[in-house]
Amino acid sequence: MPYYNVTPHTLYQSCMSSAWEWTGGDDPVMRARAWVEAENVYEVWKLVQRWFELIDSDEAVNHYPDPNWDDSLYPGKVSLTQDVADKFIEEMDADFMLEKSRFQGRLSPEFARLPSHARLAFAQDAYGIMKTSADINAEADKRLAAGETLPPAQKVV
Repeated sequence: MPYYNVTPHTLYQSCMSSAWEWTGGDDPVMRARAWVEAENVYEVWKLVQRWFELIDSDEAVNHYPDPNWDDSLYPGKVSLTQDVADKFIEEMDADFMLEKSRFQGRLSPEFARLPSHARLAFAQDAYGIMKTSADINAEADKRLAAGETLPPAQKVV
């Protein structure tokens, strides 16, 4: 996969240096929101990696969507249908193709290889992790109100 040695701290730096919405500089709210976004991207990336490994090992075919899925638990997101899951996979694969230079000679994941039931299961997993902008803002505001310093100091290893 294309992103090696990436941490929430490196993603945060990327957010702060390149994304127009984080140009708040020293604004603690904007820094906190960029940090929560970086944490979320990191968690989503771990999910993408896990599903890529499932595809690579031929185990993805054994993953089925939750039959008790409840869209009401995911306010702010469209109802998750097979069509939405298929579009999610299509757009993810297109994004990987745009970023193909990061694969260092490897092929992109090609999540379209997933059978339809596994595409829906993958999308359900993603819905459980991916935060909306409103979710990110609310979490950052809550954590700041609790006295948390965001971003936290980077641990030196």
